[in-house]
Amino acid sequence: MILKTKRTIRNEFVIFFFCIIAIANSILLVNAGSIIYTSTSPEHFQFTIIDANYGDLDDDGVKDDIWINGRTYIETLSNGANKYDLYVEIITPLNTTYSGLFYVITRENIHEYTILAYNTANNAGWYSIKFEGILYGTGDIYYSNSTFEFDPPTASGSGSPTMSMI
Repeated sequence: MILKTKRTIRNEFVIFFFCIIAIANSILLVNAGSIIYTSTSPEHFQFTIIDANYGDLDDDGVKDDIWINGRTYIETLSNGANKYDLYVEIITPLNTTYSGLFYVITRENIHEYTILAYNTANNAGWYSIKFEGILYGTGDIYYSNSTFEFDPPTASGSGSPTMSMI
């Protein structure tokens, strides 16, 4: 799956939509008359950014692509598949933000993956990577986040920024 991202109104819409969903879930849960447990506790749901680096992943001759190795730990919540949303942001030294939203369904308790972001490392300086996510369980909602910083290239690249998860 390749998700093309550009710094346009679409990125702001994705963030806005993600926030609206979270607020709507909170309102619905309060109005239902029951208390739903929301946790940031790592024993239930935890994102970890293992490492991130850059290179020439798309064979265009320019080392302007970023890869992010991540791991998600999920406590067994049901006999079925676990579902979570993973929102990824890459913030460049010039404060350009590249973002992607991945919907993940897995039966694994430990899910390891690599996110590829093509043509996104175009400036020298420190890059910040942020993961945020929500796990939908058996009546419970769990939240987790993780951040990672690294300093990739000095040369600029070309091409249209895209992001994918493998």
